[in-house]
Amino acid sequence: MEDKDALALISAVELIVPPLYSKLSWDELLFLLYTDETNKEYSIKSELSRDILKNAESIVNRLVRKGVITEDMKDALIQRAKNARWII
Repeated sequence: MEDKDALALISAVELIVPPLYSKLSWDELLFLLYTDETNKEYSIKSELSRDILKNAESIVNRLVRKGVITEDMKDALIQRAKNARWII
C-alpha cells in the first residue's frame, strides 16, 4: 500500500471511529473494511488482507462476544468474507 493510500484509509477510519469502532481491535476493524466491496481497492493492495480473511471466523466470533454484531448477523458476515474473492 502506498503512503498516500494508507493516509486516505487512516483518514477514513478517523471519520468513522465513534464509540462503536473504538471497541474494535485493529484486525476486527480491518475485517469489516476489507470484506466490504466498497473498500475493495484497499484490500487488494493490502498485505494484511489475506491474514485477516484467514481469521474471519475467529474475528466474527469476537465481534459477537463484544456485542458489536448479533448472533443473527454472524453467518452473514462469515458469508461476506467468503464472497470477498478480490482478496484471494
